Amino acid sequence: MRTDRPRIDAHLIATNAVLQGITPWVLPPLVLSALVEGEGWRRLPERFGFVPRLERPMHPRLWVHSVSAGEVAGAAPVVRAIMETCPETELVVSCNNELGLTMARKALNGVRALFYLPFDLLPCVQIALTRLRPTLCLLVEEELWPNLLWTLARRGIPVAVINGQISDQAFARARRFRFFYRWMLRHIDLICAQSDEEARRFHALGAPRERVCTVGSTKYDGVRAADPAARAQLGAALQLPADAPVLVAGSTHAGEETVILAAFRSLRGRFPTLRLLLAPRHPSRAGAVITLAGQSGFTVCRRSAPHRGADIIVLDTMGELANAYGLGTVAVVGGSFVPVGGHNLLEPLAWGCPVLYGPYVHNFREVAAAMRSAGLAQQVSTADALAGAAGEWLSDAVRRARLAARTSVFLRQH
Repeated sequence: MRTDRPRIDAHLIATNAVLQGITPWVLPPLVLSALVEGEGWRRLPERFGFVPRLERPMHPRLWVHSVSAGEVAGAAPVVRAIMETCPETELVVSCNNELGLTMARKALNGVRALFYLPFDLLPCVQIALTRLRPTLCLLVEEELWPNLLWTLARRGIPVAVINGQISDQAFARARRFRFFYRWMLRHIDLICAQSDEEARRFHALGAPRERVCTVGSTKYDGVRAADPAARAQLGAALQLPADAPVLVAGSTHAGEETVILAAFRSLRGRFPTLRLLLAPRHPSRAGAVITLAGQSGFTVCRRSAPHRGADIIVLDTMGELANAYGLGTVAVVGGSFVPVGGHNLLEPLAWGCPVLYGPYVHNFREVAAAMRSAGLAQQVSTADALAGAAGEWLSDAVRRARLAARTSVFLRQH
């Protein structure tokens, strides 16, 4: 429990005074953004704090908040370990979108409640905490919300950050408002940083040194063991030719498919039987991706309606990407050719699959550096560079076999 809570909350008082003045202007865009994605309209009350109402807990109640699916997957090993150590603990989980909640349903057992994170306005936060009554709050990576932190501290609810990191862009912005971040970070009881560099960033922004420790990234612990039976089942469902090499592009965003399709077009000249399995980060984009892929002149189908002989298959389902990487000869991880920050670079390694990614991997900075040093991944910046690197892996089965032999050792080391 916190023993030296900040004495002066003037920063928050001033911030909320400003917020109350601008709320009529800020709230409509926030509401519209909450309505845009998936079931946002149905979950809108949760944004205002009307999360599931729970009775006063008889046992510890753990509130875990992650942004989306990738962060949930990274937090899952920690949460599962807590639940195994303290099996009477109740678990509630919040995310910022439906993808995260879907992942939480699959990755975490015994979740008492799933909901969207409320808007970070004092009334919304206070209503939510009154309804949830958590014993401990875990925030994943860089989910720092001032009103939430302040209200948790006022109610004596300890807060920990796991997989702690601060992206380059966020760090540059935070340094300009260091006084505010210092105040905010002093409301956190424990920060488990992914690396020494991330720990230094938290220190630089004012986090007390005794509350920051470097523990590494739990994303290594979250790599699921290869499931050959599930891979075989997916391969049969997709009707892929048994001897055809496959380029798997996972978690792609708008703007990335153009780069990948250009590289695929180039590669088909050298590898006529090559297939492309394309998995957009958001399945709702599948239609747009199919239209774009069709314009490239290749035959295209959906995962939900596959047909034999298709050059490109678009994965329009959720929860299958990990096994889809098992079908790949080479993997391309999305979110890295546009400034998103990259997605899970480690997933393909469960299958011993070489990994290619773009220049924007600030969400996986340390992981990317470790994989690159071990010769398990390459960074490329253009379609031509992507085609060149993929072509080298596709044409060298011996090199791929050597990489596959090293991946399990690499994962155990981390």
